[in-house]
Amino acid sequence: MSDTKWYEDENLANLSLKCDEAYLNKDEKGMCILVDECYGQAHDLKNSNMIRARYFYISFTIQSDLIDLKRKGSESRNNYKDRIKGLKLYETDFQKSLYLARNAFELLANEMGEDINISENEFKYFINFQWQLSVNYANFFYQNGRFVKAVEILSIFDTENVFPMGMAQLGMKLYELSRCHYDESQQTIMLYKAFHYIKQAYESDNPFPEKEEMVNLLNNYIDNIISMLGQTYLEKPYTISDFLYFSNDMSVDETKYWEWVAKNKLALNLLNDVFDTVEVGYDPLHLPSMTEEIESKKVQYLFGLFNQIKQEYVSARFLAYEGFSIKETHFSDKDVYLVNTLDYPIYGLGIEKIKACYRAVYSIFDKIAFFLNEYFEIGIKKNIIGYVRLFSPDKNSNDKVKILDIAENNYPLYGMWWLFKDVRNININEDGTVNKEQEYKHIDNVMTKVSKVRNAMEHGYLKILDTYCKELLIDDSRLDQLAYNISFEDFEKLTLQLLTYVREAIVLLVFSVKREEDIKEFHRRPDEILAPMYADKYDDEWKQIFE
Repeated sequence: MSDTKWYEDENLANLSLKCDEAYLNKDEKGMCILVDECYGQAHDLKNSNMIRARYFYISFTIQSDLIDLKRKGSESRNNYKDRIKGLKLYETDFQKSLYLARNAFELLANEMGEDINISENEFKYFINFQWQLSVNYANFFYQNGRFVKAVEILSIFDTENVFPMGMAQLGMKLYELSRCHYDESQQTIMLYKAFHYIKQAYESDNPFPEKEEMVNLLNNYIDNIISMLGQTYLEKPYTISDFLYFSNDMSVDETKYWEWVAKNKLALNLLNDVFDTVEVGYDPLHLPSMTEEIESKKVQYLFGLFNQIKQEYVSARFLAYEGFSIKETHFSDKDVYLVNTLDYPIYGLGIEKIKACYRAVYSIFDKIAFFLNEYFEIGIKKNIIGYVRLFSPDKNSNDKVKILDIAENNYPLYGMWWLFKDVRNININEDGTVNKEQEYKHIDNVMTKVSKVRNAMEHGYLKILDTYCKELLIDDSRLDQLAYNISFEDFEKLTLQLLTYVREAIVLLVFSVKREEDIKEFHRRPDEILAPMYADKYDDEWKQIFE
């Protein structure tokens, strides 16, 4: 392994220049060759992790540029439906791009998370690489309908005014996220924040190369927000306490719980994508208004189904919090005889609560598929519906309606399609079906681990080991050969990742319904009469078992 610093590597620099030149010359054949060359170098374990991360990143950017060139020649970007069709046409190319970006992101995160001594100069290179990668990574998710994920990635620029490009992107993506929302009061707060991110970037003294070509775009966003909220409102220096009320009646335990929820961005509340303090620690998100024939009761049933999805999520979330919080032996675990197997496993009520959360929250993916099948009238039988069945193109040929066809007019639903690619652990080369002859690389390494843990938990044997004994996971000879072994630290991270994925899926579900109802309203005949029917709130006091 070379001692050359990753940011001084000549091969990397030369290859990067070749990629730029090939793109400027629109040399698609040359770009394909360069993607493969970078891909090979990125997987060469002889290279350092940071050099591999850079190769992954260069391969990702040239692959994305290649897709961009292909799409420019085959679609109208101004037509919503054509844009979605273009995304579908190059789906396997996008999958490869996602895989490349994620590997660059993971390698960089691992290196930055290591306790290593680096110079101030090298740290600057780390940060600049992180900023560039984050912007491009977020843009990928945005163009594929995963607005929540895009904002999550760009949130690192919330307090950073040293990279105005990142702050501008955060403002623009937050604007787009707000426009999917049905709640006008929350939308106003999100637009206020988006305006100030864009304005700060626009007025920043730190130059960024893209600013000149983005001036018109940034001005359009600024003008749109001013037209909606008014200049006077936007000029006031509001803080979160001006927008949201924090109750002093909460107990210490309640406050700690909601602080944990807000910090990890797990509230079913779009404001938690903007703020991460206790004020956003509540769950107001629900379905928008829906229309149906007057004789039908489907809407009532769908509200009931969403109630169940939401309740299972928030209860599972609390089980995880309790599990993470239990530090002492619970009385129910005393005098329960267990054998010491000498490999430092963790047992007890706390770990079982986290596992119960894991099982419960994973099952919500199938309930979301069940909801979509009923709402969009896909036609899959109730006894076989599940997320694999709904989102697998090789299995839905006989469906009354194909979910991907509906997504041509429903961007959040298309985002759901991409989210479930991760959940289904598909290969970067797949068109949705398994091809065992192809090189098998999952597009999401994290969700691959999440699924393995879930399968071991449900169908095999999961053993969670004390984090302080992680060296056992390196020495296979000391591991339980019957079990899927994982450290508590890694299990905790995967549980939080799973909760984050399910939260995003629930938000996209709401957005998909909102988009569909907007389409219905647009096509409603002038002579059609809507009779409103108001639904009461299910009171908190009723959430108990009455005897």
